Amino acid sequence: MTSVQKLLNNCYRKSVCAVLEDAKAVAAEYKLHDFEKWADRELEGYDKNDPDALPEYRWVVPTTKNGSVKIPVFDEMMLIERVKIYNPASISIRWDQETYEVSKAQCEPLFRAVRDKIFNTVTPLNTQNSDASAGNVFVENSVVVGPINTGQQTGNQIDVSIASLRDANHEKVAEAFEAIKNEIAADKKLTEQQQTEILQMLNLLAAQASLPEQERLRGIIKPMLTGLATALSAGGGAAAIWDKFGPTIMSFFGM
Repeated sequence: MTSVQKLLNNCYRKSVCAVLEDAKAVAAEYKLHDFEKWADRELEGYDKNDPDALPEYRWVVPTTKNGSVKIPVFDEMMLIERVKIYNPASISIRWDQETYEVSKAQCEPLFRAVRDKIFNTVTPLNTQNSDASAGNVFVENSVVVGPINTGQQTGNQIDVSIASLRDANHEKVAEAFEAIKNEIAADKKLTEQQQTEILQMLNLLAAQASLPEQERLRGIIKPMLTGLATALSAGGGAAAIWDKFGPTIMSFFGM
């Protein structure tokens, strides 16, 4: 089993800190410098003097008597994750001269966002290093448990990213991802393995598109766009659909 496969298999099993450490090792192995820096920041904490640079998922809604407010969580992951590992009622976070209590349930979206980002970033690397049967994994009840029709699972993940893009009023690029996804599934010139691999690349790009611009891993996006265009050229209708919608996606990423 490769380092990538181990990371995918453990992504929803091990502690978030342990998964981040494994993600750093994979990032170093594949020279994903932006991804490695992100994992470092998650482990070591973010600059408390720069809340604007904090990822959106690190703004949480704490327990408060004054209505719903969002507060930033700058702390290192080990400090945050103690609410899950050691099971205290909550962790205390100081913000804007106030102290807030954040419960385990309120931390869960943060943990899930970190795991999902790792999973979505690393999944395409698995395609590059193994055949389709060696790398097929799926998530059930937040645990990666084994093989299924990866094309179907990946298609579902793409749909989530498309919905996020539409929620953010990026209708044109959402339409482009949807049209390409549908054509890949319908293209009879592509083998099942080719469809799976192309969908995984499209899934990564859709996931990156749904992130705020400052959180996107630009070092991954450009080669994945090139790889996607090349892979689609082997198809029939899929090749034509890229000619139609590819420029929309490339323009969205500033390429």
